[in-house]
Formats: sequence, structure tokens, C-alpha cells
Amino acid sequence: MTTINGINQEDFNKFIETKDNITQQTKDTYEDTLRRFIKIILNNDKRKIILKQKKQFLKDTIDNLEASINSKIQYAQLYNNMYFVKHVRNSPLSEYTKELYKQNIEHTHDKTKNDLEKNNITYEDLKDMLDNAEGQDYITLYILINFNVRNNDLIFKFKNKYSKDKNNIIYIDGDEAVYIRRDYKTSDRYGEKKHIIKDKKFIDILKDKEINEYVLRSRTNKPYVQKEISNYIKFLSNRLIDKANLNQQIIYKIIVRHYEQINDHKKLKDIAKNRGHSLDTQATSYSTGE
Repeated sequence: MTTINGINQEDFNKFIETKDNITQQTKDTYEDTLRRFIKIILNNDKRKIILKQKKQFLKDTIDNLEASINSKIQYAQLYNNMYFVKHVRNSPLSEYTKELYKQNIEHTHDKTKNDLEKNNITYEDLKDMLDNAEGQDYITLYILINFNVRNNDLIFKFKNKYSKDKNNIIYIDGDEAVYIRRDYKTSDRYGEKKHIIKDKKFIDILKDKEINEYVLRSRTNKPYVQKEISNYIKFLSNRLIDKANLNQQIIYKIIVRHYEQINDHKKLKDIAKNRGHSLDTQATSYSTGE
């Protein structure tokens, strides 16, 4: 393991002390970035002090790394954070870091465009697929299209009433279904999410499911686990449109693109809220930028 010398560790600790309610996992991630910074950028030289390195040396070294833009941003941003805490002013790499962020957004937008062009499925196609779907395929597509979820959100149990546990659940209340998400990617930050479903076809299909059992199941009647959900979405999409090859992220990007094209800002805010991230994250990480 890369050794962190006393001064680098002290500067790092001062930065960490400014982070309120930081989890051990987040702290470990920051420290791992620091160790990689020392190993890759400072060539594991224990004598070198990060905050004393010249701007051009740091910029050139980061630029020449065979690494993703995200990794470069991590190194530059950690340097910025430690520098600001120590000197109470913006670091020499502040403007360079902004340029990296800009490059990353442009790269992400280009990737999203390429993904959607390669896939060639439209929002209208998604609606047609939903209209033609049956059984649990209908339930799956309905949730993906209307609530913008990820794979793990689709692992949920059918209950006869509201229950307090850590699982994602769904239950029928009168003429409505109530879908509750507790186990999803950003649940620690955004908490429980509740969705009301009034679609009659959805509810009729749900009524045939077994109480206290997982709703989405394989052909052998085993409940899907997270790593199997992506293949299930791909297979069900190919049954409805030949070579659609959809996954949850592509479906999400198709929907975001549609509402960007019609300039429905309110719906885009709702989609970001459903997904469990900020509108800025949606615009920079999942948009075509058009």
C-alpha cells in the first residue's frame, strides 16, 4: 500500500475534518484517491508534498494519464479541496478542473447520443411496447417508463398492506396500487419513494400474484435477483420489438430525450426526483445536451 507522508496526511486530515457527517466509506474513497494520486502523479516519492507541486507539473501529469476524465477530475478536485482548506483560496488547478468537467459533460452527451442513435428506439416505441406487453412484462415496462427506476428497484414483494421493512414493496389499496421503493441506489440520501398506480391493467395483473412473494420471476418461477434484471429487460424488449436490446438506462435516456425535445421542464424535474438524483446530474450525465 502506498505510504502517505506526514504533511500530505495532515493536509488530507484537515480537509476531511471539514466534511460534516462523512461516512467511513466516503472517507476511505477520498483516502484511496490520495494514495493513487501519490503513486501515479507523484511517482510514489514520499518526499513530495502535494500542495507544493507546481501548477504546470500537476496539469501536465494529469493530462498525460491514461485514465478516464472522471479519474482525472477526482485527482484535481481532491487537490483543490485540500488546497482550499489549507490556504483559504481557490487552488491553481481550479480553472483546469472546470475544463475537465466541461470535457466530461461533452463526452457524456456524445456517448448518450451514440447510445440512442445505435438503439434507434423512440419514446413512441416505448409506449407501443407497453400497450402490447402482457403479464409481468407489462408491470416491468410500466414501472420503468413511469417511474424511471434502475434494476434493483424492480425487485419488490407483493404485500396485502403497507409494511415497514427494508424491502421494496407493492400493495393494493382500494382501486389503486401503491409501489414503495426503499432499496435503490440513492435511498440513503432521498429516502423512501411512494408511487400511486391507477392503471387497471397493471392492477389486474398484480392481483394474480402471490402475497408476500417477489413479483418479477423467471420462467422457472424463481424470483429475479439484481444481476438478472438487465437480461430480463433485454429479452422482454426483444420480444416486443426485434433487436430492441433495451436496458433500464437506455429506457431512461429515451424518456429524458423526449421531454427535453418538447421542453417539458416540470416533467424533467419529476423524472430526476423519481430517479433519485438532482436535475443537474440528469442534465450532465444522462442528456444528449441538445
